[in-house]
Amino acid sequence: MFGDNGYNTYVRREWELFEGDGARARASLEAVDGGPMSRVLDVGCGAGQELLPFVLERGAVGVGVDASPEAGRAGRALFSARAPGARVAFVRAVAEALPFAPGSFDVVVCRL
Repeated sequence: MFGDNGYNTYVRREWELFEGDGARARASLEAVDGGPMSRVLDVGCGAGQELLPFVLERGAVGVGVDASPEAGRAGRALFSARAPGARVAFVRAVAEALPFAPGSFDVVVCRL
């Protein structure tokens, strides 16, 4: 879909758009308000920006899954630079074959 540089630019731009729109973060938290949020999975995560409100505001552990190896690299770099205390991990996998046991997560985000 994108070359390495194109994909990196794309996921970083998506991160910036998410950071600049506080309503998106609030909507994500409100959608699951009242339920547990200790472990959050983002399927098709890109750079993992959808994990931000959960890991920063709720102290959750965030796991991003994407088929692209560039997504994990970009996500790790962005979290390291902008949210170094966040507990996040990135796994290369596809939605059709997630490497997690059922019930491993309280919240699953998938915007694709």
